[in-house]
Amino acid sequence: MAPSLPLSGYRVVSIATNIPGPVASLRLAHQGADVLKLEPPTGDQLAVAAPDWYREIKDACFRVEKLNLREDQALQRLKDHLQEADLFLTSHRPAALQRLGIHGEELGALNPNLCWVEIVGDLDAPEVPGHDLTYQAEVGLLTPGQMPRSLIADLAGAEDAYSQALALMLGRERGSTARHARVGLRQAAQRFAKP
Repeated sequence: MAPSLPLSGYRVVSIATNIPGPVASLRLAHQGADVLKLEPPTGDQLAVAAPDWYREIKDACFRVEKLNLREDQALQRLKDHLQEADLFLTSHRPAALQRLGIHGEELGALNPNLCWVEIVGDLDAPEVPGHDLTYQAEVGLLTPGQMPRSLIADLAGAEDAYSQALALMLGRERGSTARHARVGLRQAAQRFAKP
């Protein structure tokens, strides 16, 4: 990336899969960030569901390393990457991250400058799995009997993750101690349903 881009020199580590994480990573990369995406051994589901789009995003913005985070050696590798990173993107339920030992205190001890953006389904119920289709239906964005024309919750959630990442990193540069933000896909869909 060109050194003149605003995020040139910033390092992003992402374990966020499906649509919101890769799309947020793409936005960060377009601003110059160096993005490393850590994927499970089976890969990202987006690569299965939309292989051409996934390849387009991957080729444009990130390097991929496959890791099984249930293995101690792989978890240590993640921590090694995070010690050098400016931003960490996740899209797991909080309990799943806790089981891996990933939480605010651990990350703060590992790297006090690390900013962390969590993408969850619903801010009010972050442990409950959900999908774009469900969130669009809940907020009234669907026409009965028809599938949505786009993945509004996922794409709006990606934009929210991107915005929060920028806000955290800018805040850090200006002396803020805030290092964590959580965005919800349901809340992103609600925002689009308001008009």
